[in-house]
Amino acid sequence: MDAASLLIVDADVPARCRLEAFLRDRVGRILVAHTGGEAIALAEQHDVRVAFVEFLLPDRSGLGLLWELRRLRPELRGVVVTAHATVETSIEALRFGVADIAIKPVGRSAALAALDRALAGKALAPIAPGVAPAVEREESISVPLAGSLKQIERRVVQEVILRHDGNKAAAARTLGMHRKALYRLLQTKAKD
Repeated sequence: MDAASLLIVDADVPARCRLEAFLRDRVGRILVAHTGGEAIALAEQHDVRVAFVEFLLPDRSGLGLLWELRRLRPELRGVVVTAHATVETSIEALRFGVADIAIKPVGRSAALAALDRALAGKALAPIAPGVAPAVEREESISVPLAGSLKQIERRVVQEVILRHDGNKAAAARTLGMHRKALYRLLQTKAKD
């Protein structure tokens, strides 16, 4: 791995410094960013192969950032770092092709194991085609209008869930639908 191919994106400076210290012996020079915007700029200038990204960033969701980074660098492997892991957020992260999920405070062995998995080129699941996670926290929603109405509806619901950091109850309130209806919608497979 070349010296400038690992990126750590986290607004939490102590956590970012800890990760950097744990990983420095394995990869040499490490790029660091505080926001998603900084991370994109670094990825445009450097051959970033692995990115450790905080799930909640000041300017966008970590999953949204990973999606953007993977569009720039398709070979990039992402590791999500979070202190607020839930089953829903973990499933969503895995759905978007992360190599691993590291729970804060991340210890040395967990950081190295996540790096090894990413360097091995493994992703726990592929990025879903045509579905991007919420990139910025804003009121409008943009989803591809390809597919059936049910598929489009599912994409909208999934994006709102991402904007609520995996909290389906909060997403249901935002959408003005009953929580059970949201769960049913997510469980049904679109048949076309």
